[in-house]
Amino acid sequence: MEPAYHNGQFVLLNKWDRDFAAGDVVAFYSAGLKAVLVKRIAACPGDRIVIRGGRMMVNEEPSPVYADTFFADGGRLAQELVLDADEYVMIGDNIAQSRDSRDDQVGVVARKEIRGKVMPYKAYGQ
Repeated sequence: MEPAYHNGQFVLLNKWDRDFAAGDVVAFYSAGLKAVLVKRIAACPGDRIVIRGGRMMVNEEPSPVYADTFFADGGRLAQELVLDADEYVMIGDNIAQSRDSRDDQVGVVARKEIRGKVMPYKAYGQ
């Protein structure tokens, strides 16, 4: 999730706020990778999403989260997808190296797999 978050960085996980929106950074369980991942929500339930010509489109408009980002590979999002009532698309900020919803092992993420919202941790005195 660089540059927003770095490997080994301490973060807080808000498990109580379940009002997820595009742009939120969340932790979720990926069964395909057998791991908890931290990614940014790119599309929410009911959204229509596709990556074409290197650009992410959500509901036929440039993504409000990734409007200025070029995607060299759309992966499984190269085909238009309409999300069901409990599905989210997750994208890592390090676009070129991220294993996220573009990858078959991650795919769309069910709401029940989201563990919570990630927030930066600031120790006392920082």
